[in-house]
Amino acid sequence: TRDLRCDRQWDILGDSHYCNTQQFSVVGCAEEAMNMVVRSAAQKTSLETLAFLDPCLAWEVEGDPQMIKRTVLKLAAFFGTHATQLEGLMLSVRQEDCNDKGFTACFELSAYSSGGELAAFKEHTARDLRPWTAGGGGYFDSPVDGSFAPWLARRLVQRMSGSTVDSGAESRLVFTLPMRWAKKSTVPTRVAVQPNTSKYIMQPSVLLVDTMPPFRSALRHYCEVWGFRVVAGDTLSAARAELRNAFFTVLLISL
Repeated sequence: TRDLRCDRQWDILGDSHYCNTQQFSVVGCAEEAMNMVVRSAAQKTSLETLAFLDPCLAWEVEGDPQMIKRTVLKLAAFFGTHATQLEGLMLSVRQEDCNDKGFTACFELSAYSSGGELAAFKEHTARDLRPWTAGGGGYFDSPVDGSFAPWLARRLVQRMSGSTVDSGAESRLVFTLPMRWAKKSTVPTRVAVQPNTSKYIMQPSVLLVDTMPPFRSALRHYCEVWGFRVVAGDTLSAARAELRNAFFTVLLISL
Protein backbone atom coordinates (compact mmCIF):
# COMPACT_ATOMS: atom_id res chain seq x y z
CA THR A 1 0.00 0.00 0.00
CA ARG A 2 2.80 2.40 0.84
CA ASP A 3 4.48 1.82 -2.53
CA LEU A 4 1.23 2.54 -4.41
CA ARG A 5 0.72 5.71 -2.39
CA CYS A 6 4.25 6.84 -3.20
CA ASP A 7 3.77 6.06 -6.88
CA ARG A 8 0.71 8.31 -6.90
CA GLN A 9 2.73 11.04 -5.21
CA TRP A 10 5.36 10.56 -7.89
CA ASP A 11 2.68 10.96 -10.58
CA ILE A 12 1.41 14.17 -9.00
CA LEU A 13 4.61 15.86 -7.84
CA GLY A 14 7.05 14.38 -10.35
CA ASP A 15 4.95 15.78 -13.25
CA SER A 16 6.32 13.21 -15.69
CA HIS A 17 8.03 9.85 -15.70
CA TYR A 18 9.84 10.54 -18.94
CA CYS A 19 12.66 12.80 -20.04
CA ASN A 20 11.82 15.42 -22.63
CA THR A 21 15.12 15.55 -24.51
CA GLN A 22 15.94 18.88 -26.14
CA GLN A 23 18.89 21.14 -26.86
CA PHE A 24 19.74 23.58 -24.08
CA SER A 25 22.52 25.53 -22.41
CA VAL A 26 23.86 24.09 -19.15
CA VAL A 27 24.74 27.63 -18.02
CA GLY A 28 21.24 28.94 -18.69
CA CYS A 29 19.64 25.90 -17.06
CA ALA A 30 21.69 26.26 -13.86
CA GLU A 31 21.05 30.00 -13.60
CA GLU A 32 17.31 29.58 -14.15
CA ALA A 33 17.23 26.79 -11.54
CA MET A 34 18.70 29.12 -8.94
CA ASN A 35 16.29 31.88 -9.97
CA MET A 36 13.44 29.43 -9.33
CA VAL A 37 14.90 28.73 -5.88
CA VAL A 38 14.96 32.46 -5.10
CA ARG A 39 11.37 32.93 -6.26
CA SER A 40 10.14 29.98 -4.21
CA ALA A 41 11.85 31.30 -1.06
CA ALA A 42 11.12 35.01 -1.57
CA GLN A 43 8.18 35.18 0.85
CA LYS A 44 9.84 33.10 3.56
CA THR A 45 13.41 34.35 3.91
CA SER A 46 16.17 36.36 2.29
CA LEU A 47 18.47 33.97 0.47
CA GLU A 48 21.62 34.63 -1.55
CA THR A 49 22.15 32.23 -4.44
CA LEU A 50 24.85 31.69 -7.04
CA ALA A 51 25.34 29.33 -9.98
CA PHE A 52 29.08 28.67 -10.43
CA LEU A 53 29.92 26.77 -13.61
CA ASP A 54 33.00 25.56 -15.37
CA PRO A 55 33.66 28.34 -17.95
CA CYS A 56 34.07 25.59 -20.55
CA LEU A 57 30.36 24.71 -20.29
CA ALA A 58 29.20 27.52 -22.61
CA TRP A 59 28.00 24.98 -25.19
CA GLU A 60 24.62 23.51 -26.03
CA VAL A 61 23.90 19.93 -25.01
CA GLU A 62 21.00 17.47 -25.25
CA GLY A 63 18.97 16.54 -22.20
CA ASP A 64 15.99 17.55 -20.09
CA PRO A 65 16.54 21.00 -18.54
CA GLN A 66 13.14 21.04 -16.80
CA MET A 67 13.91 17.82 -14.93
CA ILE A 68 17.31 19.22 -13.89
CA LYS A 69 15.62 22.36 -12.54
CA ARG A 70 13.07 20.30 -10.59
CA THR A 71 15.88 18.24 -9.07
CA VAL A 72 17.72 21.36 -7.88
CA LEU A 73 14.47 22.86 -6.57
CA LYS A 74 13.67 19.73 -4.52
CA LEU A 75 17.17 19.65 -3.01
CA ALA A 76 16.96 23.37 -2.19
CA ALA A 77 13.59 22.76 -0.52
CA PHE A 78 15.18 20.05 1.62
CA PHE A 79 17.88 22.49 2.72
CA GLY A 80 15.22 25.10 3.45
CA THR A 81 13.31 22.85 5.83
CA HIS A 82 16.27 21.14 7.52
CA ALA A 83 19.00 23.80 7.87
CA THR A 84 18.96 25.68 11.18
CA GLN A 85 20.21 28.90 9.56
CA LEU A 86 20.24 29.09 5.77
CA GLU A 87 21.72 32.26 4.26
CA GLY A 88 23.09 31.10 0.91
CA LEU A 89 22.94 28.33 -1.70
CA MET A 90 25.54 27.77 -4.39
CA LEU A 91 25.09 25.42 -7.34
CA SER A 92 28.42 24.37 -8.83
CA VAL A 93 28.61 22.49 -12.12
CA ARG A 94 31.83 21.09 -13.52
CA GLN A 95 32.67 19.04 -16.59
CA GLU A 96 34.18 15.54 -16.27
CA ASP A 97 35.12 12.73 -18.68
CA CYS A 98 34.81 14.79 -21.86
CA ASN A 99 34.89 12.96 -25.22
CA ASP A 100 33.61 13.39 -28.78
CA LYS A 101 30.08 12.28 -27.82
CA GLY A 102 29.60 14.25 -24.63
CA PHE A 103 30.69 14.49 -21.00
CA THR A 104 29.60 13.93 -17.42
CA ALA A 105 28.22 16.99 -15.62
CA CYS A 106 28.75 17.00 -11.85
CA PHE A 107 26.18 19.13 -10.00
CA GLU A 108 26.87 20.15 -6.39
CA LEU A 109 24.38 22.16 -4.31
CA SER A 110 25.93 23.60 -1.14
CA ALA A 111 24.18 25.29 1.79
CA TYR A 112 25.80 28.12 3.78
CA SER A 113 24.97 30.01 6.95
CA SER A 114 25.99 33.59 7.74
CA GLY A 115 29.67 34.29 7.27
CA GLY A 116 30.01 31.66 4.57
CA GLU A 117 30.23 28.67 6.91
CA LEU A 118 28.62 25.40 5.83
CA ALA A 119 25.11 25.30 7.25
CA ALA A 120 24.23 23.32 10.36
CA PHE A 121 21.20 21.03 10.30
CA LYS A 122 18.41 19.89 12.57
CA GLU A 123 18.34 16.58 14.39
CA HIS A 124 17.27 13.62 12.23
CA THR A 125 18.45 15.31 9.02
CA ALA A 126 20.79 12.40 8.30
CA ARG A 127 17.84 10.01 8.60
CA ASP A 128 15.67 12.05 6.24
CA LEU A 129 18.54 12.30 3.76
CA ARG A 130 19.12 8.53 3.57
CA PRO A 131 16.87 8.06 0.48
CA TRP A 132 19.44 10.24 -1.32
CA THR A 133 22.69 8.90 0.13
CA ALA A 134 21.67 5.23 0.35
CA GLY A 135 21.25 4.95 -3.41
CA GLY A 136 17.90 3.15 -3.35
CA GLY A 137 16.81 -0.36 -2.64
CA GLY A 138 14.26 -1.84 -0.25
CA TYR A 139 12.90 0.55 2.35
CA PHE A 140 14.40 3.59 0.63
CA ASP A 141 12.26 3.13 -2.47
CA SER A 142 9.45 4.76 -0.43
CA PRO A 143 9.71 8.17 1.25
CA VAL A 144 8.75 8.76 4.86
CA ASP A 145 8.31 11.91 6.97
CA GLY A 146 10.71 14.66 5.81
CA SER A 147 12.52 12.50 3.27
CA PHE A 148 10.20 13.03 0.30
CA ALA A 149 12.24 15.82 -1.35
CA PRO A 150 15.54 13.86 -1.54
CA TRP A 151 13.62 10.70 -2.50
CA LEU A 152 11.93 12.47 -5.42
CA ALA A 153 15.19 14.21 -6.41
CA ARG A 154 16.92 10.82 -6.60
CA ARG A 155 14.09 9.46 -8.75
CA LEU A 156 14.47 12.42 -11.11
CA VAL A 157 18.23 11.88 -11.36
CA GLN A 158 17.68 8.19 -12.10
CA ARG A 159 15.18 9.08 -14.86
CA MET A 160 17.97 11.09 -16.50
CA SER A 161 20.36 8.10 -16.26
CA GLY A 162 22.37 9.93 -13.63
CA SER A 163 23.72 8.98 -10.22
CA THR A 164 23.58 10.45 -6.73
CA VAL A 165 26.84 10.85 -4.85
CA ASP A 166 27.38 10.65 -1.10
CA SER A 167 29.53 13.72 -0.41
CA GLY A 168 29.88 12.84 3.27
CA ALA A 169 28.33 16.17 4.32
CA GLU A 170 24.67 17.06 4.82
CA SER A 171 25.39 20.56 3.51
CA ARG A 172 26.58 19.33 0.10
CA LEU A 173 24.29 17.31 -2.20
CA VAL A 174 25.94 16.00 -5.36
CA PHE A 175 24.67 14.23 -8.46
CA THR A 176 26.11 13.47 -11.88
CA LEU A 177 24.37 13.39 -15.26
CA PRO A 178 25.54 12.19 -18.68
CA MET A 179 25.38 14.98 -21.29
CA ARG A 180 25.50 14.63 -25.07
CA TRP A 181 26.74 17.42 -27.30
CA ALA A 182 23.93 19.02 -29.26
CA LYS A 183 23.92 17.86 -32.88
CA LYS A 184 24.58 21.33 -34.25
CA SER A 185 27.58 21.83 -31.94
CA THR A 186 31.15 20.94 -32.74
CA VAL A 187 33.16 19.24 -30.02
CA PRO A 188 34.63 22.13 -28.00
CA THR A 189 38.17 22.42 -26.76
CA ARG A 190 38.72 23.33 -23.12
CA VAL A 191 39.16 27.03 -23.82
CA ALA A 192 37.07 29.34 -21.66
CA VAL A 193 34.72 31.75 -23.40
CA GLN A 194 35.98 35.27 -22.69
CA PRO A 195 34.60 38.77 -23.29
CA ASN A 196 36.40 41.07 -25.70
CA THR A 197 38.81 43.14 -23.60
CA SER A 198 40.92 44.36 -26.52
CA LYS A 199 39.28 47.81 -26.46
CA TYR A 200 40.93 48.57 -23.12
CA ILE A 201 44.35 50.20 -23.16
CA MET A 202 45.13 48.68 -19.75
CA GLN A 203 43.98 45.41 -18.23
CA PRO A 204 40.35 45.92 -17.11
CA SER A 205 39.78 45.71 -13.37
CA VAL A 206 36.96 44.64 -11.07
CA LEU A 207 36.25 45.71 -7.51
CA LEU A 208 34.31 42.85 -5.96
CA VAL A 209 32.46 43.09 -2.65
CA ASP A 210 30.60 40.10 -1.19
CA THR A 211 30.11 39.11 2.45
CA MET A 212 30.00 35.36 1.65
CA PRO A 213 33.56 34.02 1.15
CA PRO A 214 32.54 31.05 -1.07
CA PHE A 215 30.52 33.34 -3.34
CA ARG A 216 33.31 35.92 -3.42
CA SER A 217 35.82 33.24 -4.39
CA ALA A 218 33.57 31.94 -7.18
CA LEU A 219 32.95 35.40 -8.64
CA ARG A 220 36.66 36.18 -8.44
CA HIS A 221 37.44 33.02 -10.39
CA TYR A 222 35.01 34.01 -13.14
CA CYS A 223 36.49 37.48 -13.45
CA GLU A 224 40.08 36.22 -13.55
CA VAL A 225 39.21 33.63 -16.21
CA TRP A 226 37.76 36.46 -18.29
CA GLY A 227 41.02 38.41 -18.05
CA PHE A 228 40.11 40.99 -15.40
CA ARG A 229 42.34 42.11 -12.56
CA VAL A 230 40.36 41.59 -9.35
CA VAL A 231 40.42 43.30 -5.97
CA ALA A 232 38.01 41.65 -3.52
CA GLY A 233 36.67 42.63 -0.13
CA ASP A 234 33.78 41.94 2.23
CA THR A 235 32.69 45.42 3.37
CA LEU A 236 31.64 48.71 1.80
CA SER A 237 34.20 50.59 3.86
CA ALA A 238 36.97 48.49 2.35
CA ALA A 239 35.52 49.15 -1.11
CA ARG A 240 35.48 52.90 -0.52
CA ALA A 241 39.13 52.77 0.55
CA GLU A 242 40.05 50.98 -2.68
CA LEU A 243 38.08 53.49 -4.78
CA ARG A 244 40.04 56.39 -3.25
CA ASN A 245 43.29 54.89 -4.50
CA ALA A 246 42.44 53.33 -7.87
CA PHE A 247 40.07 53.31 -10.83
CA PHE A 248 38.04 50.18 -11.54
CA THR A 249 36.32 49.26 -14.80
CA VAL A 250 33.54 47.33 -13.08
CA LEU A 251 32.04 47.31 -9.57
CA LEU A 252 30.37 44.10 -8.36
CA ILE A 253 28.65 44.49 -4.99
CA SER A 254 26.52 41.90 -3.20
CA LEU A 255 25.70 42.51 0.48
